[in-house]
Amino acid sequence: MDSNEKDDFLDNYWEESLKSAIRIGLSINEYNEMTPYELNLHAEIFEEKQKFEQEERLTLVWMGEYFHRIETLPPLKEVLGKKEEPKEMTAEEMLANVMQLNSALDGTVKKAGE
Repeated sequence: MDSNEKDDFLDNYWEESLKSAIRIGLSINEYNEMTPYELNLHAEIFEEKQKFEQEERLTLVWMGEYFHRIETLPPLKEVLGKKEEPKEMTAEEMLANVMQLNSALDGTVKKAGE
């Protein structure tokens, strides 16, 4: 490679790498401060992020069409997979529930030692 070809290669490389940096949202100052390795990492992460965002948009469209076609919408918490945490009962609340169930099932209350 003679010096003219080398200069053309470097000029073309610099221009293409700068275009890539601008395309992924880096400023010229950020570009000037990073190594080619760092620029490549930024480009890879940008590509992964773009792919994730595209899949997310497609999922939203698909879910919109799904919900459009069903007769009744399920509760949002169910769609999001959120389950309500069971509330902890106090001893008095537990006793009240047991007494209620006992009377509903025609049970009798026996005290300890009987």
